[in-house]
Amino acid sequence: MLELIIYFLVGCVLDIIITAYYQNIIKKHAFSSAFLSFTITLANLFVFSRIILGGGFWQQTIAFALGCALGTWLTVRFENNNFSKFIFKK
Repeated sequence: MLELIIYFLVGCVLDIIITAYYQNIIKKHAFSSAFLSFTITLANLFVFSRIILGGGFWQQTIAFALGCALGTWLTVRFENNNFSKFIFKK
């Protein structure tokens, strides 16, 4: 159960980072976009290799996907609030 919670939280945080990546691309921040791209690639590779090599493939995948969905919801929901000012450079 703890493993599924970790996959959920990692999915949520990773999706917030992905949204920050797109925001940096829109604002033409080359270095931060490149750094975030590197981070996202490594994190996704690590997570997917752990899911594939782990035993509970579907449970881990669903927990990760639900975390990603929550991360998307949070960034869209709080786009104009203090949350986005903390995450994104404006």
